[in-house]
Amino acid sequence: MSHGRVLVLMTLALATSGCNSDGLGGSSTSTSTANASPAGIWQGTDSASGLALTGIVNAAGLADFIRSDGAQYIGTASAAGTALAVSLDVYTQFGTAFSDGSTYAVGTLNGTVSTEGSITGSVDITTSANTAITSSWSLNFSSLYNNASSLSAISGNYTDASSGDPLNGTTLSISGKFVSSSS
Repeated sequence: MSHGRVLVLMTLALATSGCNSDGLGGSSTSTSTANASPAGIWQGTDSASGLALTGIVNAAGLADFIRSDGAQYIGTASAAGTALAVSLDVYTQFGTAFSDGSTYAVGTLNGTVSTEGSITGSVDITTSANTAITSSWSLNFSSLYNNASSLSAISGNYTDASSGDPLNGTTLSISGKFVSSSS
């Protein structure tokens, strides 16, 4: 498991541990149409690459979409009615780059969202080498988001065996008290 994959596991573990909590409290007295919620675990594809895409958006709108090649699209999602806007910072997997050699991009996802249904939209990013990339995303809600998580569910030792020698890989240990890593 590469260091990038360890980072992804930690991101997923932290994100799913508080999936259904928005911490806002209170109630709204507005009579306007309620905004759809982008909160959830989302699965689909990126049209530009043809690769699978998994996203996690928490109730506060913090979003992390991870493409199967390790590229991460991180940002903040907001909805107005069913219109969805997500600002994105995009990072390639460690050791890889976009076709222009850059490893970072910024952009947006603009589309529609239906609460616990689907996200569809256009993703427009510009790499740090000034290359524009446009794709379409079509994502479906995963009911996994509605399953409660706990630290005990992810507790264990995870070892990076990608080097071919599991004795020399990095180990990530998750327990009920803390997370540690060693090489």
